[in-house]
Amino acid sequence: MTDSPQNWVTHFPHFLDESGNLVQDMPAEARHLAEALGRLIVFATHDDEVDEPPPCFVVVEGKRCEGEVGSCISPHDASIVWECEKCGSRGVITGWKGTFWDLTEQEILGNIHKKI
Repeated sequence: MTDSPQNWVTHFPHFLDESGNLVQDMPAEARHLAEALGRLIVFATHDDEVDEPPPCFVVVEGKRCEGEVGSCISPHDASIVWECEKCGSRGVITGWKGTFWDLTEQEILGNIHKKI
């Protein structure tokens, strides 16, 4: 599509139904984007440094980028910020807290469980 980095601003609840699941009847491209954003949320909210970053989902010059995407929780506004190390595309995800993909509570509970 483009040969320059893309900037994305996404509000994750736009992809979810009333139950918090991915909307079933969304177009395939939207579903692929929602699934990619979900992987970024999981990566940013988990506490295991062994896992590899998710692959980039951005299309560059007609091909999917082969880079890896790093993501983290912004200390300024608690959004998730991400960037591909190869194509330079980056973005922000809001509305992710409390979703199925948010592992922050699971990590906290896991750490408490480990200490008991």
